[in-house]
Amino acid sequence: MTFYETINFDSPELSVSKFCLIHYIPFITKEKKMNLKIKKIMAVSIVLMLSWVVVGLAVAQTPCPMNNEAGGRCRGMGSEGGGPMGCPGFCQGISGISLKQIMAMDLTDEQKTKVANVLAAHQEESRQLADSLAGARQTFVDVLNSEKAGDEAAVRQAFRQMSEIMENQVVVKTKIIAGLKPVLSQGQLMDLTDHPSKKSGDQKPMNHMKKQGDVQREMMDTWIRTYADAPGAKE
Repeated sequence: MTFYETINFDSPELSVSKFCLIHYIPFITKEKKMNLKIKKIMAVSIVLMLSWVVVGLAVAQTPCPMNNEAGGRCRGMGSEGGGPMGCPGFCQGISGISLKQIMAMDLTDEQKTKVANVLAAHQEESRQLADSLAGARQTFVDVLNSEKAGDEAAVRQAFRQMSEIMENQVVVKTKIIAGLKPVLSQGQLMDLTDHPSKKSGDQKPMNHMKKQGDVQREMMDTWIRTYADAPGAKE
């Protein structure tokens, strides 16, 4: 009996695994690599399945504090959110690129490795900037809620700190896109950089779940570890 024959795709309990297998198994063509690939696939599937369970539980329990990544929004790295307290969307994933976007591009095995290498090369810097922005934003909020709110110089200084970090985030994002251009097709690049505007009624509230952002960050890290050649590698 082959590995495929052992999978009950009609079982609702395997819905997450089925989703992951659809993305990864079709690219496995050599029998000698089957066992190693299957181990990686199942590892990613298990992590994703557990992560989504945690997300589901977190949604009803944990509010997102002001000092989370990307200026109070735990959602994605697209352009959703916004406003004077928002930023160009740097929450989950790496500098504006989410795992959901990557998986939706139907990458080949070769593309997965190259994309993972590019993201890994900027992973640490991206996360440091996101954490720095969280602290800078909290400082800005503290200023607005203190006696310094009437001090124009203090308000400008606090906001300037946020702006500088956000500027650096945009620079890192452009470096990543430049590294991905030789790897992705024109259509894939458009899917990655296009952020259709949302109706105001679809905007996520500021107190969205921080745990969801944390889980999505870990999911991205797992994907990079699975496909990158080595930490800090870059194609």
